[in-house]
Amino acid sequence: MAARVAPALLLLISNASAQSDGTLDPTFGFGGLTTVFFDLGGTKRDIATDVAIQPDGKIVVVGYADFSALGDTDFAIARLLPSGELDPSFDGDGKRTVYFDLGGDKADQAFAVALQTDGKIIVAGRVRSADHTFDPALVRLLSNGSLDTTFGSGGRLVFDFSTNFQDSANAVRVQPNGRILVAGRQDDLGFVMRLMSNGTSDATFTTVLLGVSPGGYAAVTDLALASSGSILVAANTYQASVLSGTVCRYLASGLPDPEFGCWNLGPRYDAQSIAVHTDGTVLAGGTFTTMAGQSRAFFRAFTSTGAAYNPFSFVFNMAGASAQGTDVAWLPDGKIVLFGQSSGLGRVFAVARLFG
Repeated sequence: MAARVAPALLLLISNASAQSDGTLDPTFGFGGLTTVFFDLGGTKRDIATDVAIQPDGKIVVVGYADFSALGDTDFAIARLLPSGELDPSFDGDGKRTVYFDLGGDKADQAFAVALQTDGKIIVAGRVRSADHTFDPALVRLLSNGSLDTTFGSGGRLVFDFSTNFQDSANAVRVQPNGRILVAGRQDDLGFVMRLMSNGTSDATFTTVLLGVSPGGYAAVTDLALASSGSILVAANTYQASVLSGTVCRYLASGLPDPEFGCWNLGPRYDAQSIAVHTDGTVLAGGTFTTMAGQSRAFFRAFTSTGAAYNPFSFVFNMAGASAQGTDVAWLPDGKIVLFGQSSGLGRVFAVARLFG
């Protein structure tokens, strides 16, 4: 997934642009850092949740911004130039918000972003509905930042699956054929569904549903696409007060991949991100909580056939008393980067790079 909610007050993104040696890149923003303010109202708390880089090097950041002190938040999207400055060709000033305001406290929160080859931007999250529950929701923008009226209803799309309080779209990916994968939580099930380019349901795809026994729930947290067309899923289940991480692979049709299947990472593993190498190796990352209650960042690797690759299974601290892993990625040279946050002397962004 994407870098999950990074706590930050009065900013949408504090993006540390790092050079290959790990130092901040002085050509980006101010000494390697860029801050974007929305300041819509309320507490003026603006949160960044995901980021994507366009082929031209521009950076798209999504999250949500406070509109009032009563919990009203809007989808927030910003686009930066490679230099870290706001891109004026995006909605005039480089940033825009999108609201649904369907009911309740009007809390609309974006968690994930995906880019289409035609330059359109898809943003996924959840919105508060009239019955005060959350529903999964998508927005699609044109490259200039305006709503794409060919998608959903005027550029917006809401899925009213159930009356469950926590339904959400946590991840979104665009397949090479332009069809859109959306994943998250539906009632007590984790789900992966596929949409046509206009936002209608794709009847040729078998919707993925991950379930647990009564009294528990499951949620998909991230997606990755393999070059073979298969779909990698990171998910969590909560059963008998225990959180467990899961990694699964599905065929392009949505049917389970019998070669890889599903792997339970074990209790107290919070799987937040998944990535796949060009050779098919799968990497899952997130946070592991020890029996003593201390959090540690982790990643675990699996071969393309679904075997656990033990030499690539690590749980470690990221320079603080505790650490949470939020995203994992492969670099072109095969090295692994784990992102997250660490606490000890305060809470800070943390990045670790390891040899592949």
